[in-house]
Amino acid sequence: MLDDNKRFIIELVDTGIPLNILSVAAPDITVDISERLIGGLGVFLIKKFMDAVQYRHEGNKNILSLIMDKSKRGQAPL
Repeated sequence: MLDDNKRFIIELVDTGIPLNILSVAAPDITVDISERLIGGLGVFLIKKFMDAVQYRHEGNKNILSLIMDKSKRGQAPL
C-alpha cells in the first residue's frame, strides 16, 4: 500500500503467539560467523533496510508494519 505521505507500507498479520520483534536484541555481527549464535539476522536486516518498523497486537493478531519512505530515497523507485 502507498499512503498519502508516499510511504510504501507492508503489513504482516498473524494469529500466533505475541512477539514484538522490536524488542529482539541485535546480533553481535562483529563476532566471527563460526562463533555467532543462530538466529536474529532476519530481524536485524528488516530493521536495517526499512525506514520504520512498527508492531502492535490487537485482539488475537500480531501486526507488523514495514515502512519505506519514498521521500528519504530521492527519486529512485521503490
